[in-house]
Amino acid sequence: DSPAPLDVTIVFRSDWGVSTGTGVAGGVDAVVEKDERNLPVVRGTVLTGAIREQAFVVAEALDGDSGDKSWRRFVGALFGSVRRARLVSFSDARFVSFSDGAVGSESEREAVHEVVSLSIDERTGTAREDFLRFFERVGVCRLRGEVTLSDVDRDGRPLTWSDEQRDTAELLLALSGLLVRAIGSNRAAGDGVCDVLIHADHEPGDTRAVKDWCRTQLGRWKGRGVPRVPAADAAAAAAP
Repeated sequence: DSPAPLDVTIVFRSDWGVSTGTGVAGGVDAVVEKDERNLPVVRGTVLTGAIREQAFVVAEALDGDSGDKSWRRFVGALFGSVRRARLVSFSDARFVSFSDGAVGSESEREAVHEVVSLSIDERTGTAREDFLRFFERVGVCRLRGEVTLSDVDRDGRPLTWSDEQRDTAELLLALSGLLVRAIGSNRAAGDGVCDVLIHADHEPGDTRAVKDWCRTQLGRWKGRGVPRVPAADAAAAAAP
């Protein structure tokens, strides 16, 4: 059977927005990415990049100074390369609710708001010409998606994940999510501050539960050997 997907919850704690890089003529200069419901979204590609970056940080910490690069190889196998398909796939993270739990049509209308940016001329103390911009932002809210472990390799051969391999992947992804501090544009100004929570068995968005689970799993991992992803040829050989 295919491994069950893991929940991904993004809890934004400040204004945020993943910009499309385009604007609207006569309107805002930069709009945020939206799904078919016209609600803000973090695309799976953006989430993959953010988690992958932190996964190598986690791997380096777990490998330590021993010279063993087993965790870095594990991350490389999970996220793939030019010659090797990745074994994790993130869905888009879609708007669920504001942090106060409000949902429905009223929330949908208020999910995105406009802000103004301008530059002040230090000499005159007035707004500089051609530096007035309007752009979209999203308020504090929750988004939800999934991450799936692949059950086939790039050649279509089956992969069978053991419970230990799945737990190892979940631990790596959960730790990596906890290290992501911000997503989206304008992060230098404090936008996009968030928690990225990845877990299978707890209420989505429960930060403490995810941290406690990671601590427990790290304690159990000690002495368990080298982390490995499933081998396609071994899985194929075992097939009837």
